Amino acid sequence: MCYRIAYFLRSRHFKICKGRIYEIKTYKDSKVHCMMYSGRTVIVESDGGSKMFTLPKAAVWEPDPGDIYVERGLLDTQGLLAAVETVANYSVDAVLSFYHEERTIETDGFVKYQRMGFYVLQFQENSRFYIYADYVPEKLKELCIFHMLPHRVVFPNNLPILLSPNVVGHIFHEWVHLLELDFLGYETALSIKNLPIFGECVDLQIFEDPKAETIGFNAFNDDARITRRIPIVEQGRIVGFIDSSAYPYHYLGCGYLGYNNSAFPIPRTTNLVIQARPIVYESERALVITELDLELLNKDPVSTRIRIKNCEGVYIERGMPIYRVNWKVGIETTVQELVCSMIFLDSSNIHLTVVGGICVKNGIAVRSAQSAPPVLLEGLLGKSLLPR
Repeated sequence: MCYRIAYFLRSRHFKICKGRIYEIKTYKDSKVHCMMYSGRTVIVESDGGSKMFTLPKAAVWEPDPGDIYVERGLLDTQGLLAAVETVANYSVDAVLSFYHEERTIETDGFVKYQRMGFYVLQFQENSRFYIYADYVPEKLKELCIFHMLPHRVVFPNNLPILLSPNVVGHIFHEWVHLLELDFLGYETALSIKNLPIFGECVDLQIFEDPKAETIGFNAFNDDARITRRIPIVEQGRIVGFIDSSAYPYHYLGCGYLGYNNSAFPIPRTTNLVIQARPIVYESERALVITELDLELLNKDPVSTRIRIKNCEGVYIERGMPIYRVNWKVGIETTVQELVCSMIFLDSSNIHLTVVGGICVKNGIAVRSAQSAPPVLLEGLLGKSLLPR
């Protein structure tokens, strides 16, 4: 059996300064090829050189038959330049990069082919960088308007504290990394399955859905399998894990090769969905955390200690952002305690743009997104995140 996968990535980069546009890099290409022979010997060639290794005996190679051709988010030259002009219409300093990804897998006479277009928008404010990735051009306008909001040093205290959908997704994304089998291991996975680690959060559902329409979309994974929904948490219990053909558990659903320093497809979360029974948010005013510095202090998925500091947010009235604020905090807790302090909200009354990003693991980059509702933090934990 012979398997071949080819990644191709082409990019264009524009610097935008107060309405002026400069193309700083044009058509920078990146290529990765992976060949597997007899189901065990693997050769990977990329911009970083060549590698050869043998898959472990536990590896299971089970490609799905059939041809696939899909594409998402592709922009022609006119659409690309229109997107650049959208950002240039606002008084912002930004770098806007466009990527065209092509992925081809050939195995057993079948071909699976996917083309994906997406962009990365980067703002620099003082010494801090803000990076967003998506494939919907209409979101560029919303992101620019958000970054043009005025900053305030003084703001009301004792407001309800909310976490934006992007922040909620980021927290769960970092936690689910700990359930990827190349890190966790099969024996540990068996020992923690069905543990009720989220206490009373019986409505909490987390699953990987590669076919969800986000920047993390994948019709097939790099193990040549058609992607399918993978349950991870149901009724507050761990029920599944992220695996690949090299690290099999059950689903073989999320092995990706990615870019830079690539190896054989490894387990990755690329399109995470977080759901719970929401309530309608009715407060007139609130402080919504839109960015936070999150540090994992251990790598235990059952009791995951974290440190939170340097929050940034936006003051909202009747769901609309009014001005931006930032402040320092210094609290240590666990992901599990944080989740048990969350009240999941209906997002229809809170107007904030939801975007994805680029996830880097072991130096390997892939598109990634999380779909999550905003949450209200209650109790002492919510109060500890208030600005002082």
